[in-house]
Amino acid sequence: FAFWSKNSLWILPVRGGTPRKIVDSMPIISIPLFWLNETTLVGSQGNSGTLVKMNTESGGITPLLPVEELFEGPQVSISLDRSNNLLTFIIMNELNIDKISTYVLDIESGQVSHLIDGAIATFLSPEHMMLQRNSGITASGFDFDQISLTGKEIGIKERGLTDYFIYIDVSNTNNLTYVSS
Repeated sequence: FAFWSKNSLWILPVRGGTPRKIVDSMPIISIPLFWLNETTLVGSQGNSGTLVKMNTESGGITPLLPVEELFEGPQVSISLDRSNNLLTFIIMNELNIDKISTYVLDIESGQVSHLIDGAIATFLSPEHMMLQRNSGITASGFDFDQISLTGKEIGIKERGLTDYFIYIDVSNTNNLTYVSS
């Protein structure tokens, strides 16, 4: 379990024990953070918005994208498909969701693929994506081999006039959790 407290990143074994400090200053990595494996977290680095991975044993941070793949604007990590080592991220130049693009990063190869414009895509499973748009939340099929959306989108939650979904996630038992403004 990783958490921020007193401007430091800590980890605590789920089985219990004493929390261990990993880094002293915040924000080294911004929320959300994702566990890639037992010793590696992935996320966006502070205000620069560079996608990085962090070794929780050494505290070492390395970029996930080669320099030639850097984008104009902060990169914000959105979701991780651990079974295929794929990370969805957006380029956050504006708060207007219509102007946001979602990309998929293959963490092992460093390959970046454009997925969709005007939506924030989150992995539901290796075969499905959840899409956040101005109109609400939908689900779509996902082709891992082609890194593309497939099939017709299915409505999950319509957006109210004042809703903006700040954070959305789905549990392993398909329960939707979201925070709206």
